Amino acid sequence: MKFNFESTMLFSASVDGTCKAWDLRSRSYEPTQTMNEAKDNVTSLYLTDSQILTGSADFSIRRYGLTSHMLLHEFTCI
Repeated sequence: MKFNFESTMLFSASVDGTCKAWDLRSRSYEPTQTMNEAKDNVTSLYLTDSQILTGSADFSIRRYGLTSHMLLHEFTCI
């Protein structure tokens, strides 16, 4: 799990192949966004000031926009 720089968003990576975004200001128990492009466990998560980077057991690294949560690029290492 990682917080954004303002600590208003929480991001989680999971063995179910998802990365989820949680808006901590909303006090909701539901994620605001689910990124589910991974085909296997998401094992690593890194945030920059503008991007979300995930690594998964399907040998891929995915880059998402921090505010849009849209997939920007996928790198596959096989």
